[in-house]
Amino acid sequence: MNKLNEIANGLNDLSQYAGEKIYEVAGCDKCNNGYKGRMVFYEILEPNENIKKAIINNSSSDKLMEVCIENGVSPLASSGLKKVLEGKTTIEEVIKALDS
Repeated sequence: MNKLNEIANGLNDLSQYAGEKIYEVAGCDKCNNGYKGRMVFYEILEPNENIKKAIINNSSSDKLMEVCIENGVSPLASSGLKKVLEGKTTIEEVIKALDS
């Protein structure tokens, strides 16, 4: 669960993921690493009045993220975690993407 906690940085309640299957790379004779093609996970911010106010008020990054989440923004880590739980990627790949 430590890796799940790492990737879910910023998520409030991980208990909803208890018992979920976490996939690992198996690889194959052709690719050697288990991946084919590229996949994107993303965070989209459509500013509304509350988000604009937080920006104008020079809110801290933590407060701004809190306001964004309260207003429907799904954090990048959440998008990556969703792909992990769907078996489309691994925690290691999402952590690499978040670190870059």
